[in-house]
Amino acid sequence: MQKFLAIFAFFNFASIICCACPAGSFNGVRPQDCFTYRNVPRYNLDAETDCESLGGFLASIHDSTTNKIIGAQLKKMDTFANSVWLGGYYRSEWTWNDQTPFDFQAFAPGQNGTDYSDQLLSVFNTSDNTWYTTDLYSEIQFPYLCTVPNISFTTPKPTHSPCPSGSFPGIGLTDCFMFQNASLNCGCNYIWSWLDRPSFNYENFANRQTAENPPFGKKAAVRIDNGFWNPTNADEKHPFLCQVPPV
Repeated sequence: MQKFLAIFAFFNFASIICCACPAGSFNGVRPQDCFTYRNVPRYNLDAETDCESLGGFLASIHDSTTNKIIGAQLKKMDTFANSVWLGGYYRSEWTWNDQTPFDFQAFAPGQNGTDYSDQLLSVFNTSDNTWYTTDLYSEIQFPYLCTVPNISFTTPKPTHSPCPSGSFPGIGLTDCFMFQNASLNCGCNYIWSWLDRPSFNYENFANRQTAENPPFGKKAAVRIDNGFWNPTNADEKHPFLCQVPPV
């Protein structure tokens, strides 16, 4: 019996060591999940930037048990913050910043964004472990929760598909882009849309009015000096960027 207990204690201790999170963070249910709470109010974009500096993202949550663990851990930290940034954002559908599946949600009634056409961000409510939303453009600062890497948990890192000669890779593992330094014009629509997909789920227009009310007969063009998008007339000619398939 003593031998059995010794073996059990050894394996139990080993399992803790193998799945330990970085100092100051705590585990979720999945072995790869480690969460770090940052008790400094920041705007959502600044919070995401800080999480990325830690090697992670604003937190994504994938099951009810992890949601309860996060609520319990935040309460133990004696934080007076009722609202904490998560990494979910809404552009016609909910998505996590870390691009993991949005396979679980704990929104309070009426807060899941399906009744809105706006762009929303997700907030964890520490009082009842439910999620709330704020407008993307609201000037609000909250503390935030990061998902950070568990250095003891490794998975094979996916590799990008090779791109054709003269093109460069994007973030997506099959995204390749090729710049064409020629001047052509192109067609346009009244409602902003991508030619290769139905969901216009990201925008970087220079101002909100342009994004929400696209002028008739306009097409978006990227300014290389600041990265913002601006509408151009349909008959204007510019160099262009193609998305091409990988090799």
